[in-house]
Amino acid sequence: MSFALVLIGLIGGILTGLMSVGGGLILTFLLLLTPPLFGQEYSMHMIAGMVIVQTLFSSSSGLVTYWKNHLIDWYLLRYMGPPSLIGGTIGSVLSNQMSHELLTAIFAILALIATASMFLQRVKATSPPYQNKTWAVSLGLGIGLLGGMFGLGAGFLLLPVLMNVFKIESRTAVGTGLALGLLLVVGALIGKTFGSAGTGFPWIEGLILAIGAIPGGLIGSRLANRMKSRSLQSVMSVALILVSIKLWADLLHVYGLVPKF
Repeated sequence: MSFALVLIGLIGGILTGLMSVGGGLILTFLLLLTPPLFGQEYSMHMIAGMVIVQTLFSSSSGLVTYWKNHLIDWYLLRYMGPPSLIGGTIGSVLSNQMSHELLTAIFAILALIATASMFLQRVKATSPPYQNKTWAVSLGLGIGLLGGMFGLGAGFLLLPVLMNVFKIESRTAVGTGLALGLLLVVGALIGKTFGSAGTGFPWIEGLILAIGAIPGGLIGSRLANRMKSRSLQSVMSVALILVSIKLWADLLHVYGLVPKF
């Protein structure tokens, strides 16, 4: 099982570097789907903790390339960063009070919203990116709250917001998303640690994931740097569609509405 977690961490790290915190959605999906094949099953609470630890490493390693290439929007980082950290802390504490089924249902709804948002037509503007402090603070707090619930699993909402609301270019959105996601996950880690009184947190499993996540984050960020913005957005859209279909199929199966896929 340890080898499987390393492999999942590597794939998740590559996708995190490639798609910013959108890779957190894929990683959560992989942790829901893959371990049962090896006779091991994790609750959404356990997965959230594992994703938090893994994302600390994959976001940090993936961020290096974007930092060196100046692909970070400092205005958004300044005004969305602190609210994301605060929201991540609150969200992770709240998730401790929720059932696995409720968290899975919320996660499936968010995946559907994120998938739809990726197909919003972005207007090409010759003016600088849109800047609004109120929107930046509010969205940073809201996304941080949702991201904290899933250990960055909901952080994939950052990319559509950065590209479609604040009108920044895809690669800069990925770099900015990684920076914001790192702050968010620090908040989520604080909330999970204190919320669980330091017990039951999956440090070992998260660190095993991180073994694959560190090189994966570097590989993903370098691949993203070589891809055209439209190609990168297409990859993100296809990945979100596949995950959304699987999540909804499993959720509907729980209620007996569709057969098991």
